[in-house]
Amino acid sequence: MIQGIFREESIDSVLENARVLGDGAFLTQEKVDRAELLRHLGVGVNALYTSRSGDRRWIDHTPSNTLLVDLLGDLFPSALFLHLLRDGRQVVDSMVNFLTAMPEERRASFEQAGWTISWLDFTVACETWRDHVQAASAFAGRQPDRSLTVVHGQLVADPQQTYAKIFEFLGLSFEEPPVRYAESLRVNTSFPARGGQAKVGYFSTPWQEWSREDRETFAEIAGPTMVQHGLATAEDLELAGVPENGARASSP
Repeated sequence: MIQGIFREESIDSVLENARVLGDGAFLTQEKVDRAELLRHLGVGVNALYTSRSGDRRWIDHTPSNTLLVDLLGDLFPSALFLHLLRDGRQVVDSMVNFLTAMPEERRASFEQAGWTISWLDFTVACETWRDHVQAASAFAGRQPDRSLTVVHGQLVADPQQTYAKIFEFLGLSFEEPPVRYAESLRVNTSFPARGGQAKVGYFSTPWQEWSREDRETFAEIAGPTMVQHGLATAEDLELAGVPENGARASSP
C-alpha cells in the first residue's frame, strides 16, 4: 500500500507547489517543512495499521518498499529496519517461478486486471535483487543505529542465536515462539519445496539447475553484490565445467 501512495516525486511536487504559492499554501503559511509533513503522514498510516493489529506490533515486509527506504525512514522516524538478506540465486529462482506457485484464482485475477510482472524475466529478476540489496545496504550504512541485517541462511541454520540478535536490536525481551516457528517451518518462502522435499531448512540450489546462459547472466549482474555481502565467493560463481547447451531452467 505505502509504495502506491507515497513517492519521492509526489512529496517533492507538493512541497514545490507550496513554495510557488507562498503564503497562499497551508504548508508555507504554517511553516511545515518536509520532515514535519512526512512525520504526520506516517502517523496516519501507523494509525490505520494499528487499528487492525490488535495488541500486536505491525510489520510491513513488502519487498518493493526497499526502494523507498529513505522516505519510510522519514515517515516513521522511530521505526527500526530489519534487512533480511537472502542468497540471490534462491531469490531469483523464486521470482521467475512466481506465477507457477501462485494460486489459480489469484493468477486469474492478475490476468483479468492486465497486470504484468517485469521480474518474471530472468535478467530483470537478477537486476531487481541486486538493486534492492544495494538500496537496503546503503540505508543501513547511513543509519546503522536503525538497521540490522539478518542473513537468511544464518536464520535458517541457527534461529535461536539469530532471534537473540533481533530481539536485542529491537530492545525486546527474548521470546521462544518465533524460534519454534523458524524451527518448524521453512522461513521466508511462499513456494513448496521441489521434488517433494518439505523438510525444515531445505532450500533448492538453483545454481545447479540453471543453464550456462542463466549462470552467466546472474554472475554478471548479481555476482559482485553476492561476493560483497559474503553470500558467495568468486569461485562459487565461476562457470568452468558448466555445459554450453541447455535451455533456461527457470524462466517461465
